[in-house]
Amino acid sequence: PPALARIWGEVLSVDPEPAHNFFDAGGNSILAIRLASRIGERMAVPVEPADVMLAASLADLAARLRQAAPVGGSR
Repeated sequence: PPALARIWGEVLSVDPEPAHNFFDAGGNSILAIRLASRIGERMAVPVEPADVMLAASLADLAARLRQAAPVGGSR
């Protein structure tokens, strides 16, 4: 989702690319907490810092979030 890419870019201070790996893009555990928090706030999707760190790429994280998103957009 475009919103996810925007948040990813803001937190990591990079131009987001779907193939970006969180750690290769400059991520660390503190930034994973920050990214998970912002995703939860802005996208209303539950995400843990571990989800961020375990995703192989921005595209993989997007796919994981789509699977976790509630049907109909509400909790």
